[in-house]
Amino acid sequence: MGDPTISKLQSFGFSFWICNTAIWFILFLSFTYKFQPWFLQKAESRLGKWYRTECTANQINCASLVSSTVHAILTFFAGLYIVCIDPNVTWETPESTSNILKWTQSMSLGYFLADYIVLIHTRELGGTVPILAHHTTATIAYLVSLWYNKMGWYSCFRLLSEFSTPFVNLRWILVSIGLKNTRRYKINGVLMTASFFLCRICTFPIYWYYVARVWNTESFNNAFSEKVTSIPNVLFFFWIVGPLALDILNTFWFYKMFRGMLKALQKSDLTDEQASKTHEERRRKRDQVKDFMKNRYASLKSIVLRRKAIPKRNE
Repeated sequence: MGDPTISKLQSFGFSFWICNTAIWFILFLSFTYKFQPWFLQKAESRLGKWYRTECTANQINCASLVSSTVHAILTFFAGLYIVCIDPNVTWETPESTSNILKWTQSMSLGYFLADYIVLIHTRELGGTVPILAHHTTATIAYLVSLWYNKMGWYSCFRLLSEFSTPFVNLRWILVSIGLKNTRRYKINGVLMTASFFLCRICTFPIYWYYVARVWNTESFNNAFSEKVTSIPNVLFFFWIVGPLALDILNTFWFYKMFRGMLKALQKSDLTDEQASKTHEERRRKRDQVKDFMKNRYASLKSIVLRRKAIPKRNE
């Protein structure tokens, strides 16, 4: 006989895993808005000193990178176990599931919901729309998968892409604290590009290979029917259309990332002092432009009024 505890856990439904989502939602928000800011406010490192002088949006974005990195590490290893080892979950059967699969899906759902709040608070930094599109697709996909309890293997396969996230986060930190074009920045850039290529570009042909393998099987070919073993239409959408959109977006991001890496490698290495001096000079010029625009155009209304055509006098 199997473990009765595991059997009981297997019987937990959608409500139980939504509660797990709520717990992770609170934990990730606590990391971003409480724990990490408290630590950075007291830190005497270069990052801590930078954090205390930045605007609120940059502070929140910096603190959120801890949650992002924790989520990436947990989901990557959980996804790797589910895809390669877990005997209860297979790519051949849409109904196959396990507790670790549901735990991973609900945890990721909690992270994406928490990161929505971060994106709202940091929208002034730009680049929000593509991330919102990514998070929206992932959030709906995991909600639907948890509700129907199907297609778990394919959703966890997509989580392997999180392998590159820690390097992306580290790049943002290095640029922010003025260490761009240093040796450590270039090493991280190469690792970031290589990991992005391996886990987001090389994996999507594998994903579509398994989709093609099961396309005409009995469990999958009734996607639009009303049979018990069929895939609901909305889940079918996130099995095919959602991943296709993400693959296109990842290809675009990799193109920009690869070009940026080549451009960075062509430049000579800077010492920490040289990089900090260059960073401060760029920051000073940027602040001068901001001050000029603020003094020149106090508001959008003044810009409109300055550009408004002067009416002709009646003769």
